[in-house]
Amino acid sequence: MRLCVNQLVEWLDDEGQPHIERVLWIDPSHTDAYLFDVQNPKAMPVWRRITDSENGIRQGDIGLLTEDPFLIGMRPDEDLSDLHRAHRDQAWAVIQPLVERDDDALFVSEPMRRTN
Repeated sequence: MRLCVNQLVEWLDDEGQPHIERVLWIDPSHTDAYLFDVQNPKAMPVWRRITDSENGIRQGDIGLLTEDPFLIGMRPDEDLSDLHRAHRDQAWAVIQPLVERDDDALFVSEPMRRTN
């Protein structure tokens, strides 16, 4: 099982409470990833080793959601007005260079940068 960007993973914490995290970014070597808790409006990205998540999936401790409950209200592109589509495309043009970077600079401030 190989994780991919935008996938939703669900796991239980030590108290048995479910958590759902979305994969935001995976490094090019498929070693590290950043995820965030989709149920916490103040959540910050969390760094995780891919092998830990994939082992948890194999062992049944982590589940993959096959449906994305957070896409409710999403409409197909053809249902958007020209104005809404133009606004979306303009917003994407602003963030695209940040989102498509090969490094984790978007997710970690320099003072908080992890050490390997």
